[in-house]
Amino acid sequence: MPIHVPGQASGLVSFVMAQGRELPSDSLQLEGNDPPEGPKLTQRQLDCLVLAARGKSNWVAGQLLGLSGGTVHKYLEAAKTRYGVATRTELVVRALFDGQLSFADVMGDSRRDG
Repeated sequence: MPIHVPGQASGLVSFVMAQGRELPSDSLQLEGNDPPEGPKLTQRQLDCLVLAARGKSNWVAGQLLGLSGGTVHKYLEAAKTRYGVATRTELVVRALFDGQLSFADVMGDSRRDG
């Protein structure tokens, strides 16, 4: 059973039981504190962030999203403020760390988005 909580150490747990016996379901509950909730970005902030993570300029991201480059900039600045970071790179790393952005999002099909 793989265990992964973004921002936490990952692990793997295996259980061995005698044939015909089931593992009690209460044995599968993880103990400990839940990780603190990070800032939540709006969908539009995430849309802009995905394109920024793919290396798109504000202007190009705006063209792809039907927005002005200035509006994309405002969305990214608001997202940076929510995270308390100063750069796009820090924002991408924090969003990846918190699970709001995935490597699949970042590595998406570059043929689609110019």
